[in-house]
Amino acid sequence: MAAPVPVANAAFLNANQHFFEEQKYWFECNNHTKPLPPEGNPPVPTNAEFQASWRTTPFARGPIPMMLRQAPQRAAPTPMTRALINVNPPPETAAEFLDRIVLILKNLRPRFAPRGIGEKATNWKGVKILGKGGSATVSLWEWSSRAKTRPTIDQKRIAVKSITNAVPDLEDEGNFMVALGRARSQHIARILAPPNTLTREDCAREGLDVATWEGIVKRLILEYYPLGTLRDLKKRRRERDFPFQELTLWRIFKCLVDGCSVLSYEQELKVNLRSQAVVPRRAPAEVLVHFDLKSENIFAGTTDDKHFGLPVYKLGDFGLAETFDINPANVIPTDDYEVDENLRERGTKGWLAPEQFTPRWYHSDFLGSPVCGRYGTATNVSPTPTTIWDELCSISICETFAKKSSHNKIICLYMNGPKPTRPFDFVNPDRPTATTFGDRLNEQLFSTTLKNLILECLYEIPANRPTLAALKSKITAVIVSCKAAGFTEDKWYEMELPDEQSVRAAETDAAIALEAARLPVAPVAGNRKGRFRKATLKVTRGGRPV
Repeated sequence: MAAPVPVANAAFLNANQHFFEEQKYWFECNNHTKPLPPEGNPPVPTNAEFQASWRTTPFARGPIPMMLRQAPQRAAPTPMTRALINVNPPPETAAEFLDRIVLILKNLRPRFAPRGIGEKATNWKGVKILGKGGSATVSLWEWSSRAKTRPTIDQKRIAVKSITNAVPDLEDEGNFMVALGRARSQHIARILAPPNTLTREDCAREGLDVATWEGIVKRLILEYYPLGTLRDLKKRRRERDFPFQELTLWRIFKCLVDGCSVLSYEQELKVNLRSQAVVPRRAPAEVLVHFDLKSENIFAGTTDDKHFGLPVYKLGDFGLAETFDINPANVIPTDDYEVDENLRERGTKGWLAPEQFTPRWYHSDFLGSPVCGRYGTATNVSPTPTTIWDELCSISICETFAKKSSHNKIICLYMNGPKPTRPFDFVNPDRPTATTFGDRLNEQLFSTTLKNLILECLYEIPANRPTLAALKSKITAVIVSCKAAGFTEDKWYEMELPDEQSVRAAETDAAIALEAARLPVAPVAGNRKGRFRKATLKVTRGGRPV
């Protein structure tokens, strides 16, 4: 039998100069794990082998094992103490110092102050660099206390995102955020002013080339969230080996589903009298796929009366977002290698959806695949529980903090090779056992209900994943059940930055619990001057005890 004619012929390779580099990247994503497994990682095919076999045969998958992992015992967490406040970071290297100075010079000087949101731009003072990723930098600016006027927005501290390369600029991201802001959802990070393009005067003031930068949106003015991101929270708790209460995770899950609903329906889904989430009758024509949902891009906002003292988690950073037809049947690969590859590579290593990393792209039947390029609401659903799973797995189980690195890589995080598996063994045999990811899920000390729902969201085929309405209905029902059953959740001070107030609150609660174990069961009611009552009031009100 004659060998199949290579699809990647000379003309194709000439038009796609990075083909071999990209194929090696995806092969390693799907096959190479860290640490090295006992059998070793499979060797990377040669260029000739890639060329000879690429898209010449249909996809065929071998048998997939069931998950057979068990949760080990966990050590007690480290209590919150003042040692957690102002922990000194490791010494700065010379290279890091130089990078920091360059960022300050390029972002925080007065000539870079945000304009159009106050009488004088010079009233805004650059404070510090909040973060950097790719070609974008986010910095903190504050309205001067010496200013005689107020800014024209409702904030005196803002986050300014700016870019160093003119292409691509921030126009699309800014417009997406303006459109999402119309939903007035608490679960979408807020843009404070419409995106503005640079004028010739702006370019001259900032020392930019007019031919390159005129008409470009260089910066966005965003709401500042001092509590940081979900990643910051995870890091703080991981350092203490302190797992989340399950009810807390359900509440975070609900925040993320509400945010994703705005991306699909331009509003959060409402719950009817039967506690079922309802999809709006007139759905928009397009859905916004985030493509970079990860814990660093989920911001912690101030709590409100609907979040029971916990931060309100918000989706942010829409720099890689793209719109697609809301009908999944209309979204298929383009069969243009460069276009398809551009969408596949959108995102951050370790957070891609199966629609992007699946090895089905390598085979001849990729156009009819139920996975390849099927971007839509389900693409947002996949990384949403990945973030929850990240929180579950961020706490070490049988390793010390210093040995965590590879143990905490999760789900379809291709940095460790996504491992297909069949879920629900000996748990819910009535549920479908389609291919999913997350072979370490059973190691976690959380309910089967939570773990199974996460596995459903991680189905390889997007059509098999639960809808946003099904997710919100399920999560809402579970939260009600948990509250009725008396489940505990994390205290407010365990979810915020360690400071004097949060440590005092933790110490007060610990003292009350310790003393309650020694005192009679029925204390005198209404004792507003007892020392524990005074301590509690001092913490919650921040003033003198009454």
